[in-house]
Amino acid sequence: MDQIELERFVVECIVGVLPSEQAAPQPVEIEVALGLDLDAAGDMDDLGNTVDYAATCAEVTFLAKAARFRLLETFGLAVLRHLLSPPAPGEGRTALDSARIVLRKPAVLGGRAVPGVRIERKAKWRKVAARNLAEGVRAEVLVETADVGVYRVLLTKESRFNVKHPVEVRVLAGHVATKDDSLEPGEQAAWSGEQALVAGEDGAALLIVARPPLAKSA
Repeated sequence: MDQIELERFVVECIVGVLPSEQAAPQPVEIEVALGLDLDAAGDMDDLGNTVDYAATCAEVTFLAKAARFRLLETFGLAVLRHLLSPPAPGEGRTALDSARIVLRKPAVLGGRAVPGVRIERKAKWRKVAARNLAEGVRAEVLVETADVGVYRVLLTKESRFNVKHPVEVRVLAGHVATKDDSLEPGEQAAWSGEQALVAGEDGAALLIVARPPLAKSA
């Protein structure tokens, strides 16, 4: 199978179960491999038939920094469920057949060893719970723990989603407006209190990290 690879990128983020790991960011080394057929992209010279590796890198970085996972395993599964999601309308990428992520913490053991996890899954593995948050607003649950929820949220044309507690948002497709601003694909925002999001004419797809999870306080 053809692959697109992202190797040797490092994100400073909060991850780990030790008190010291929750107190300060540490470097996490990340590798991602995306399995897909690259014939159409190569023949047509069209990014829409492949995956934008810059966007993938930014989305993985967003999840690392926003979610503050305790386990690398949780981080890895959230990323894989996101990457293996069917593309939302306007997301500008093709579907993947498989994906692999490698996560390492080079600093945590003081150089004695480098702990890490390697997780690889095929597209058929991705089965997620989904719930309606409002009329025309559907959330797919990528990860939900006692502390944090990670979701792909799909909004139909001009639908409205009232966020009632702290979230960080990255727009994957379409755009959303608040009373003060408008967010386009690739843009991010964080809100500490109640916020109303309204999708545009083409709807929107969002990557959302919520603390606490949406299901427990929305």
